[in-house]
Amino acid sequence: MVFVGRARELDELRAAYDRRPGTVLIVGDAGMGKSRLVGEFGAGLAGARVLTGGCLDLGENRLAFAPFTAVLRELVGNLGADGVCALLPGGVPGELGRLLPTLGPPAAGDASLARARLFEQVLTVLGALGPVVLVVEDLQWADRSTRDLLTFLVGNQRALPEVLVVLTCRTDLDQGHPGRRLTADLARVEWVRVLDLGPLSRREVAAQVRGHLGHEPDGGLVDRVYSRGEGNPLFVEALLTCLGAPGPAVPQSVRDLLLEPMASLPAVSQEVVRAASASGALVGHELLAAVTGLGDVELSAALRLAVAANLLVVVGHGYQFRHALIREMVHEGLLPGERAALHVRYAEALEQDPSLAGPDEPLPSSPVTGPRWRSGIPHAPWPVRGGLPARPVTPWPTPSNWTSSTRCCGCGTACPARRGRSA
Repeated sequence: MVFVGRARELDELRAAYDRRPGTVLIVGDAGMGKSRLVGEFGAGLAGARVLTGGCLDLGENRLAFAPFTAVLRELVGNLGADGVCALLPGGVPGELGRLLPTLGPPAAGDASLARARLFEQVLTVLGALGPVVLVVEDLQWADRSTRDLLTFLVGNQRALPEVLVVLTCRTDLDQGHPGRRLTADLARVEWVRVLDLGPLSRREVAAQVRGHLGHEPDGGLVDRVYSRGEGNPLFVEALLTCLGAPGPAVPQSVRDLLLEPMASLPAVSQEVVRAASASGALVGHELLAAVTGLGDVELSAALRLAVAANLLVVVGHGYQFRHALIREMVHEGLLPGERAALHVRYAEALEQDPSLAGPDEPLPSSPVTGPRWRSGIPHAPWPVRGGLPARPVTPWPTPSNWTSSTRCCGCGTACPARRGRSA
């Protein structure tokens, strides 16, 4: 992936290293380039040892102290088991042997104090290595033991004058996720600096496209990639990789990443998310209620779960998808009949109550000039004004002008939900 647009953050990491000890917490949505930023920072350091460990996504059965076991394994590879043990008092592995048996059996002692001894021995090893950057990635997958050890290390950084701790964590997490609590707790520590990676600007995306293609890109291509990827470096790279290639327009790995929160939602919330995907960029609460047929209590409960899962975000009195590609992937997952039926329900809801479209604005009386849904992906059927969608620019098809040649969506045939109905 081409590295662009993170010069300020890279400078802040270098400054944090120069004034160590300290901790830098790098946060951002999946794909924003947290790991790439850390890699660029580490590659430019001279005279420092960079130790990296990552937390593993193993569901409920997460490995205790996984990133620290990886760090110890790296140290053993560089210094040998005897070299690592020599950093500890008496030259014995102590409790570190529980994390990496290669170091030898743990020393006998009061089992109730084993956790405290382990924490102190990790602190001792890090403090004996000289200039060190300790990188722990993907805190959102950290087990309880890892979270506790990290909190201990950060809280005792004055005992580590040569150590900079660099942590990465995703922000697109459920509201009750333990990763949110951990990052909030760490951010309150005086010597923790938080770097929040936002999306790239259009100019930065253009530079990424230029680096990927190896030549100056067409302005239209940059606009399309920027619009669909919304400045997320991973998504931009994925869209460029699939450019002109057979198969899906978005790699399966990115699809899985985008739709991962969907699987944990109850069925009614999933149906509401699917219904929202057939709207434009933003859908009002009342319009979504009319389309889904759910009561206010049931709809609000379903939407609250979708918002908590970071699939939807609240905008004014309505909702929009957290990322345009999420909406695109959800909508593509609809069966043709589902897609057509949803589009019809939106049209009927607006026909029956035009005020659901948004702020007061007279509907034009001209005949339908063409379909509002094309290519299987809904383009915003109305402009967004004041945080809510305005009325459609042209009226939606009605039973009197909906003919067999009228397409309500990109399903390729006349809408099956309208087929056979008389005017």
